[in-house]
Amino acid sequence: MIGTNLIAMLDRRRFLALSASALAVAACSEKSASGGGGNELRIGMDLTYPPFEMQDKAGKPDGVGVKIAEA
Repeated sequence: MIGTNLIAMLDRRRFLALSASALAVAACSEKSASGGGGNELRIGMDLTYPPFEMQDKAGKPDGVGVKIAEA
């Protein structure tokens, strides 16, 4: 039982340390969460998975995922 309690305590400490680190990083960001008030949303895609994400003949993004993102 002592070993189990020790592991639980270390897991709790690790969780608290990671949570505190994540909170500190989030608090130090320069931009606001709203992105500066613009109406632009940037989405990253890997365009090598047809028919979901690909490039058309003109080189523009196309596919199911692109259509959903544009909707």
